[in-house]
Amino acid sequence: MRQGEQGSALVIVLMALVLMLPLAMLLMSTAFLAQREAGNLRDLTALDYAARAGFADAHLRLAERRIEVAPTRASSYQTVVNGIDVRVRVERQPDAVLGLDGRVLSGIEARAVDVDAVGFDPTMRRVRQYRRLEVFLVESRADKSELPTVRLSAVLVRADVGPLQQAGLIVERGYFDKRFDRGLELANATRLN
Repeated sequence: MRQGEQGSALVIVLMALVLMLPLAMLLMSTAFLAQREAGNLRDLTALDYAARAGFADAHLRLAERRIEVAPTRASSYQTVVNGIDVRVRVERQPDAVLGLDGRVLSGIEARAVDVDAVGFDPTMRRVRQYRRLEVFLVESRADKSELPTVRLSAVLVRADVGPLQQAGLIVERGYFDKRFDRGLELANATRLN
């Protein structure tokens, strides 16, 4: 080695380290971010399943008539699914009437019909012309403090004869207001009185 080149390898290695250090930090940051996102996805999926389990529980209780709710009243309860708090609220809407022609009547129109009236179906069989419908709104919410709430809202319908059926369902994720919590408190207070 010549006199002027002594220590140049050290400088080259240090320069390489200085250039590679930000790249290594970026890769490490990306790996930690991906790990955190995977954990959040796992937790959100658990919340989604917990909300669905709460809804399934309410559906089963209604189908087996273990929840009796008068029209325009609500019933609420809390349960735990895999360590996740799930709040369920079942609200019964005013009864509706389903006509033989497929129309759904509500309000004054529903009260005006004779649900015992007999009509004929397209095959000319004698059938009841109207069926009374019990309509339930079910909301199931799964919460975990640091994640968005998963809220599942559904409409369940039961004719005067026949099983309870799901008429619609929506799943939302977000930070919702506290009106549900207030409704839960009011429903529990009403139920206790």
